[in-house]
Amino acid sequence: MTVFGEIVASYRNPRAAMQRQIDLVKGEERLLIYVVLATLLLVVARFPALLQLANAAAEGEKTPMAIIAGNLTGSLFFGPLLLYALAAISHLVAKGFKGQGGFFGARLALFWALLASAPLALLSTAAYAVAPLPLVGQVGSLLAFLGFGLFWSVNLSLAERFRSFIPMFILVILIVAGLTAALQFSIIAPNG
Repeated sequence: MTVFGEIVASYRNPRAAMQRQIDLVKGEERLLIYVVLATLLLVVARFPALLQLANAAAEGEKTPMAIIAGNLTGSLFFGPLLLYALAAISHLVAKGFKGQGGFFGARLALFWALLASAPLALLSTAAYAVAPLPLVGQVGSLLAFLGFGLFWSVNLSLAERFRSFIPMFILVILIVAGLTAALQFSIIAPNG
């Protein structure tokens, strides 16, 4: 099955799709393709907001192209490195809860969850472009966030050989919400 077919299958049965990924993916090169492709799709999903930010900052010191280029560079080069670290941390946390997987499985779980949930982020962006209301953007972002959390928790619970994904879902949501809040605070606090 193609990657696109597997992504579609993930929405019908995420556990079976992840099991196929575990059976199919044996090398790091496939994981690298997944993380770069997911990062690229998420950058595309963020591009309209990035353009708004660049245009708003056009009156300041930075040019819109500098803002866009900096974001693309940061996302495409440093994003995968940070995701590799997050996957390692997720494995160590799962191991603390008696997880029996390995670092490779944790990377596959995270990268496949990102790739499978990227269409939700793209759909959220498209919905906001059609109806540019704050509520549409917030609901779309929330659904994309919950979809990613569901995919990651199902994938990680399978990779770590847990019986249920629900404890992992709660843990994933708390981790991602905490990281998001910390990032928002670090961006807002120095300016405000």
